[in-house]
Amino acid sequence: MSLEDLDGRIVLASVTEIIQAPANEIWPFLSAIGAERILIPGCTRSAVLEGYGEGAIRRVYFGETFFDERILICNHALYKLKYEVLQPNPSPAKGVLAAVQLHSTGENETRVTWVLGAEELPQEHESSIKEQAVGFCHGQIASLRKLSQATTSLF
Repeated sequence: MSLEDLDGRIVLASVTEIIQAPANEIWPFLSAIGAERILIPGCTRSAVLEGYGEGAIRRVYFGETFFDERILICNHALYKLKYEVLQPNPSPAKGVLAAVQLHSTGENETRVTWVLGAEELPQEHESSIKEQAVGFCHGQIASLRKLSQATTSLF
């Protein structure tokens, strides 16, 4: 996975981290469409509005604010998830697209790469939105790390 997954959009964030767990133990948390509140820091509710897997539309709430997202890719063999934020939404960034992929780098190690991009990004919001996007990626990867480590340390 690379920045090419952003289809030419302005790069908001590109984050890569290592999680000490196998990809097949991380993937169920990442691909749990409709259960985003376990993964996304600040998410208060989430729901599936239509379908499941590729083509599904989910709604992610942050208090009273919500974003609808369409799942473009949910590839279990490649451990890859790609989604777009649908319009209208409250963000000044428009045409937001995100992609995340897990890559096994060892028996008990996975590299997580998360990228976010936008078609339009007002200059006056560029710095704050990019900072928020990077924090968003790090926060979700931290959640994946915590969830996957909890599963290996319960017994």
